[in-house]
Amino acid sequence: MRFIWHFLILAILTFLLGNYTSLPWWIFAPLAVLTGAIFSGSGWVKFLAAFLAIGSVWGGYAYYIFISEKGGLVLKVGQLLGIADGNPAILIFITALLGATLAGLSVWTGHSFRQIFERKRNDNILRRI
Repeated sequence: MRFIWHFLILAILTFLLGNYTSLPWWIFAPLAVLTGAIFSGSGWVKFLAAFLAIGSVWGGYAYYIFISEKGGLVLKVGQLLGIADGNPAILIFITALLGATLAGLSVWTGHSFRQIFERKRNDNILRRI
């Protein structure tokens, strides 16, 4: 359940802050750090939720730009970078992968920050006697 909440919160907030404000493109990174620090749970679950959430938002938005521009902008950027070779799906995939990786690492940073302040259980059996 935490995975779903983390996924939805990151995806919706990234979409809203990225499209309806004048904030920079990297606004998802501090947002991911905050959600990684606030939500409890495993670091890998948080990483996967952020990876899929931001990857789908960025990939979907890149596809939306491709459709709305009739492929002109995506093809020009792909030719400029020399990575698309006439196939816009490669550039859309690279865009989604870049955003997903940055989001996963950002949420892992927040998770690590949370672990600094959490108390660790001491399971030493000699101390219980």
